Amino acid sequence: MRKLRTILLATDFRPASQDAAQAAVQLASVFASQFTLFHVIEPLGAWPALIQQHRQFATKRLDEFARALTKERLD
Repeated sequence: MRKLRTILLATDFRPASQDAAQAAVQLASVFASQFTLFHVIEPLGAWPALIQQHRQFATKRLDEFARALTKERLD
């Protein structure tokens, strides 16, 4: 069996992403893989303040998402 060294999970924070994340965490646990979670911020044109606001929102959501996944893995 081949080992999965790294699992990369993109999220848009919808419920389906949470389901995919749970499956990815289980795979990472089985294969002792590194798990990387990320979210892409689309270019928003000439609105720097809006970009910064979206970046702050996404950072907060990623932190919450990662903490929830870590908690689930430990439980």
